[in-house]
Amino acid sequence: MLMFDFFHHNIEMACALLDNCGRFLYRSQDSHHRTKIYLDVMMRKKSALHLENRYTTMIENAFYYSNPPEVQQMARKVRPPMHEYIRKLLYKDLSKTTTEKVLRQLRKLKWDDPEIAFYATKCLIAVWNLRYNSIHCSSNLLAGLAPYYEHVAIQVVDGVLEDIRLGMEVNHPKFNQRRVSCAKYLGELYNYRLVESSVIFKTLYSFITFGVSYDENTPSPLDPPEHLFRVRLTCVILETCGQYFDKGSSKKKLDCFLLYFQKYYLYKKMNPIYNDDRPFPIDVKNLFQDTMETIRPKTKLIKDHDEALKAIEDLEKEVKPKLASVLTLLDTDMTDEGNNSEPDDGLCTIQESEENDELSQSLSQLEMDDSGTSQEDGLRQYSQDIEAQYADESNEDYMSESAGEDFDPEVDFVITMYSVLMLSPNELD
Repeated sequence: MLMFDFFHHNIEMACALLDNCGRFLYRSQDSHHRTKIYLDVMMRKKSALHLENRYTTMIENAFYYSNPPEVQQMARKVRPPMHEYIRKLLYKDLSKTTTEKVLRQLRKLKWDDPEIAFYATKCLIAVWNLRYNSIHCSSNLLAGLAPYYEHVAIQVVDGVLEDIRLGMEVNHPKFNQRRVSCAKYLGELYNYRLVESSVIFKTLYSFITFGVSYDENTPSPLDPPEHLFRVRLTCVILETCGQYFDKGSSKKKLDCFLLYFQKYYLYKKMNPIYNDDRPFPIDVKNLFQDTMETIRPKTKLIKDHDEALKAIEDLEKEVKPKLASVLTLLDTDMTDEGNNSEPDDGLCTIQESEENDELSQSLSQLEMDDSGTSQEDGLRQYSQDIEAQYADESNEDYMSESAGEDFDPEVDFVITMYSVLMLSPNELD
């Protein structure tokens, strides 16, 4: 009856009937043939009659609900039983209440087998396969494995850092959730003392400097003006472990970074592409404000980009005099070493740690008196003074300073600022 007069409310009634029982009628053996005929008639009438768009949409929805198109079933990847067991432990069983149980099972694996060790490490790196709220459980699990299999912890940290860097180089939206998970994972690794604060700050600075262009005429393909995802990544790390940078050199380093971060954020916010017709995303603005309120509730936020430039200029003017004497000593040591060493034609391997080692030795020499004490005795005495200075700090405040930092907070801050000022002008100016 409805098909004979297929107009207006009759179309709505026919579609409503098919939405409720069309699939049952089409799959039932007794009514399949007649239902198929009615569906074909309905689609032919849709093509022949000049119907409104809403009627066309209703007819198509009713047809495909009753007779959904065939979809090729995806072939499930076949994995060895041991691989399936490792994935089950990490991606299904792992939770806040089962961390100890999963840790005991992982310790029983044959870590001497290269294949098993490689796959387990690969699954520990692929934290984006976990529930977001369970990422801290994976960090806790890795902290439990580290005392027994130190190389596993090193490989996982390297893998996470490599994935973060790869995400900045590729910069594709399909990897956004993966990048957020890795940023969260890195912050949790610091909370469980698996990475030092220097790794966190290097990653944070890379978010606001790598491939960033502050010239509106030459936008960077790695960080276009309309891309705000790096702001979100920075906020994820700060919300995860930023509250522990509350004293000593870590506090100064975070305060310094927040100035550069606000400069980057304000440059994005004040870009000409955002106007009354296309306002700045409110969710990014709220995320930035909430993050700053969490880690530095008493800090007054900078209002515009020029004010941020002025604050950074004042900071650099304050730090550069402290670096002058340090760099003089560093240049003197490197000159003496170059005169005593044989020519290598520039083919020797560059060690990244040599710069910080020589700089720390030069800074340690500043603490020595003019007596006849040798350099080795002076360094030993300086280390003992530092240990005595912080001996009264409780164990629960260990996160305020990284595990491997043996310098005075002021000295450590100067070293960090030296690394920041060594960045190219295009990245920070």
